[in-house]
Amino acid sequence: YYTESGPFDNKPIIKHENEYYIPISKQILHAFENQFFNAIEESNRRTSFFRNRDRKSEEKTLEIFKRLLGKNAEYFSSIYERPDSQNEHDLLIKTNKGTIYIIEVKASKFKEPFRNPDKAYERIKRDFKSDGGIQKAYDQAKRLYDLIIGQEVTNLYNQSGQLITTINSKEINDIYIICVTAENFGVMASNLSYLLEKEKSDRFPYAVNIFDLESIVEYLEFKKLSPNILNDYLDFRSRFQEKFIAFDELDIFGLFMSKPNIDQLIKADKIIVNHEYSDIFDEMYFTKLGIIKKPLKQKSTYKTVNKKRRKKIARASRRRNRKNK
Repeated sequence: YYTESGPFDNKPIIKHENEYYIPISKQILHAFENQFFNAIEESNRRTSFFRNRDRKSEEKTLEIFKRLLGKNAEYFSSIYERPDSQNEHDLLIKTNKGTIYIIEVKASKFKEPFRNPDKAYERIKRDFKSDGGIQKAYDQAKRLYDLIIGQEVTNLYNQSGQLITTINSKEINDIYIICVTAENFGVMASNLSYLLEKEKSDRFPYAVNIFDLESIVEYLEFKKLSPNILNDYLDFRSRFQEKFIAFDELDIFGLFMSKPNIDQLIKADKIIVNHEYSDIFDEMYFTKLGIIKKPLKQKSTYKTVNKKRRKKIARASRRRNRKNK
């Protein structure tokens, strides 16, 4: 079954007589992670491990945003709406330009779906709406969002009940809700309209796994781009959320960075995002390693990419046909 771990997932080193073969080297890392998780989940340390994973994921998320925004923002972890430690939120960031990020971090493990499609869908939906899922993260963040925009002054507290920051709604230019996950929710995060429950008039939040978030921030650093591009990207993601068909968040970010024709995207019923858009991240890593010197050519639009690819395939096919003759 497509979600099940095969022998190669957990044991990617092949022995033949006195020789050993590793067909895909990076699979060693995946195998280590799989074996590690299996051992932890079957041990009496399972609860403490996932509790610590939650905490480390929050710390990592804070570190990523500090890399992006630096001293141009204030950071508040584990904040509460009330002095009696009620209604906790993982992370709130206030920039000096009037932008607020309300960030909830979820680190629970995504369960393997059943073989039966109906049962599989119910399990996926249940995971999405669980305490460790994207729906719960959105609901928590939305509660704070409504509180801030619903009154002129909002006070927030630490666990001891001490006032740590005050937000004046008149000084806010924009508020973004971000749901960061330790697991990759795939298509369910790429297009939240499939499962997310929200008011029709409300803007879609941004859901991203922590590794993709780090790659996006690293790319902005690599290109020495303004942190404000993140806000533009969040607006772009929210605006076209219901149209995206994509398996990888980095593909969507690559599409955004290619400066696509917005009018085309507005007219499109669905936007099928080509995986080649994430080539910009390959460029970044290869350049850092000194493997390539020149930047890869930026793609224009997703339709152009597909058209060029079709031409390339057609030329290769014609060459094969000539050889066969």
